[in-house]
Amino acid sequence: MRKAIISLAVLSLVGCRQMGNGYRYTSEQVASMELDKTKGIERDSSVVIGIDLNEGMDNDFLNMSDFIDSVVFIPLETNEESLIGRMEQVFVTDGYVYVQTGYGKGSELFVFDIDGNFVNKIRQGQGPGEVYRIYDMAYDRYKKQIVLYDHPYLAIYDEKGDFVERKRLPFGFFSFEVTEKGYVFKTDGDHRTNGHMGELSKQSLLVTDKDFKVQYAALPHLYPSFLGTQTYLHDNGETLMLTECMNDTVYEIVDNKLKPRYRLDYSDHKITAYLEREPNAVLSDVEKEDAYMYEGRYYETSTHQMFYLYNLSCGMYTYYLRDKASHQMQSGHRLSISLEVILPTYFPIGSTTEYFISYHLPESMENNEIYKNNRFITGEVKEKMLALDEESNPVLVLFKFKSISE
Repeated sequence: MRKAIISLAVLSLVGCRQMGNGYRYTSEQVASMELDKTKGIERDSSVVIGIDLNEGMDNDFLNMSDFIDSVVFIPLETNEESLIGRMEQVFVTDGYVYVQTGYGKGSELFVFDIDGNFVNKIRQGQGPGEVYRIYDMAYDRYKKQIVLYDHPYLAIYDEKGDFVERKRLPFGFFSFEVTEKGYVFKTDGDHRTNGHMGELSKQSLLVTDKDFKVQYAALPHLYPSFLGTQTYLHDNGETLMLTECMNDTVYEIVDNKLKPRYRLDYSDHKITAYLEREPNAVLSDVEKEDAYMYEGRYYETSTHQMFYLYNLSCGMYTYYLRDKASHQMQSGHRLSISLEVILPTYFPIGSTTEYFISYHLPESMENNEIYKNNRFITGEVKEKMLALDEESNPVLVLFKFKSISE
């Protein structure tokens, strides 16, 4: 097996000498991370699958209904306590649904059971058990807890949304996931964000234990933040995948090893190719080109994957659906659907091991005829959906795909 160790610059505690330079972390917090013991992550490059996204880049419609195997509809209960605004993130477990609304200040978390009945709401505020601003959330499947990034804390709740504890963080980040023994954090790799961490502030991937001791670090930030700072960790309950804005490689994190699994190819259309030709280009110049960028948007089940490429020229995404077994793909800028199979919905905003997760916004009751004719809406779910109107909460739509053949 061909392996390489990701080398790090000197792991110094420069940050301890910079606490007077505007950093908001104490010397005790810096010492608690034990940065002098941090190691580079072992990178395993033995298996990398190339995925050609050039073909189908200009397809108009993705005929999603043709490949759907089954659909589960979950109408989320609507009452004064459970009214949902803009859905930022959704997690679905065997027993519960978690919906984060908004981002940052004013965001809240709603808890429903798997049938869509309202269970709890974690309110915005600064009182006991409340959150002031949610920037990310993760599900701890080992303890069956929901964990919220309420900067500068991790706020932890049980699976019903009852408060457990709050932990103060010694650094900032964009996204995170919970592992059995700790956490994986994805930062922007910008030394201004975590300057108190010295040279480690340039690494965008941090693996810690439950007390935030930084055990491993990797992946220096690649490109200037004006091109986007979205970074993603994807845990579908079976695999933990990592993507980055402007990085064409999709990684898997296994036992503190970083395994490049897929490499995306969209040739001369990618924005980095243009920047190599015009290194002093600004964003307005790039928008004039037929330039695509991979922001890191990625969802995966045990059988299929979805990749999103963004075209800076026209402001549209190209969506790719890939069968992991047959390696066949379908793509398009827009969805083409059959109402007998699936309702008007959005492209996935999450995934589980089995299903992709999206949502449907109910309309007036006069338009509810479409619910009667959908073959996957039956029994009690049909009764609930026929009572929906434009003031009702969204309906979660969980769908899985069948095999895509040549």
